[in-house]
Amino acid sequence: MLERKDGYLNTFCEALQIRQMVYHKRNITFEPCAGDVQLNVDWHLINVAVSNLIGNAIKYAPPDSEIGLRVALGRGESVSIEVHDQGEAILPSYRRRFSKNSYAAVREGA
Repeated sequence: MLERKDGYLNTFCEALQIRQMVYHKRNITFEPCAGDVQLNVDWHLINVAVSNLIGNAIKYAPPDSEIGLRVALGRGESVSIEVHDQGEAILPSYRRRFSKNSYAAVREGA
């Protein structure tokens, strides 16, 4: 069962960036979107998903390469959290697995 709570995406991602940098002892850049987006989501699930992507980026990217976390506004009411690295790309056949357990969030004030 989802445990949805209101929260702000840039604020959440910045806190996650700091926790991940401390845990992995690795620099992670953060690029927030313009203005903070309020969402009603299960923040624990978002944390697990993004933490896994950051962990994989650190594991598979060259040791001193840049890892980036970015919040981007899309068309309409869409928003994305992106993790960037200089490692090998995830094969398209594996990318589908990342979205199988995803769900739509409700964006407040849009």
